Amino acid sequence: MNVELIISVFILVFLAYCYWLLGITSPPSIKAGVMSAADWPRFIIICLVVAISINVISICLKKKGGSFSEFKELFNRKFTYAFFILIMYAFILEYLGFITATFLFVIVFSTLIGLKKISYAVLGAFCSSTAIYVVFQIFLQVTLPRGSGIFLEFSIFLESLF
Repeated sequence: MNVELIISVFILVFLAYCYWLLGITSPPSIKAGVMSAADWPRFIIICLVVAISINVISICLKKKGGSFSEFKELFNRKFTYAFFILIMYAFILEYLGFITATFLFVIVFSTLIGLKKISYAVLGAFCSSTAIYVVFQIFLQVTLPRGSGIFLEFSIFLESLF
């Protein structure tokens, strides 16, 4: 069986679970005609389900066979490192806060994917962290994790600059 087909089906099942979870955990909208907190994630999930379903149909129409080497290619060393880095980012996000954790995550991930100059990685991390922060915290009014201890104080200081 094709590795891509197996992974796509697992993703579809996970997205169905996420859609269901949004339905039971998100509060309804306060005002009629105003989007609730779950509407935007639901829209993204529906778009992903449509895209992955089209991919599954195209795989099934091709009827391409798979092999064990596809698994080996899919889970190579860089993928394993990237997965580990992403899991670590999720764990440190609450402790270091969004700004610090994202800054470090982008630097480490950039070097993993092959960016040679550390100055470019630092500049890219600064620009992407700042852009994401401005979009979510300022424009969309989404509260991002501030961290704890000295990182909380650092986040509050940076927020005072905006």
